[in-house]
Amino acid sequence: MQSQLIDASNPDDPKEISFEKGAVLDILEKTGRWWLARYTNADGTVLHGEVPSNYLEIIEFDDGETIVYDPYDFAEDVPRLFRVRALYDYKSQAPEELNISRDQIVPVIATHEDGWWEGLTTEGGRQRKGLFPSNFVERVK
Repeated sequence: MQSQLIDASNPDDPKEISFEKGAVLDILEKTGRWWLARYTNADGTVLHGEVPSNYLEIIEFDDGETIVYDPYDFAEDVPRLFRVRALYDYKSQAPEELNISRDQIVPVIATHEDGWWEGLTTEGGRQRKGLFPSNFVERVK
């Protein structure tokens, strides 16, 4: 799958790649708000790294299939970094986000510098992963 950039990016994080508006990237993996991409810059250097999905516009699928986010697709033994308690209710705004309720305990499996953390909740009797705003929670000891 390929995407075209709708805005330029100059990241501070070494895991991210820098690119110009209009550049075309090969998307290697779509996970939440940050996607893994490959980009060949003007001097022919091939870069691999993360890019913010909201900077991209999908322009083509190589295999003709649509990639669908599956919040139930994760390893059962994914490490839990720590637990948090929700200070407020949060209603998801996108498929990759979690609904959380005030006082709910959420195991955190990843943190991101943009303030969105990835956690696990139970939905319909199944464990589900997703993003939530870190400023809506506090760490639990």
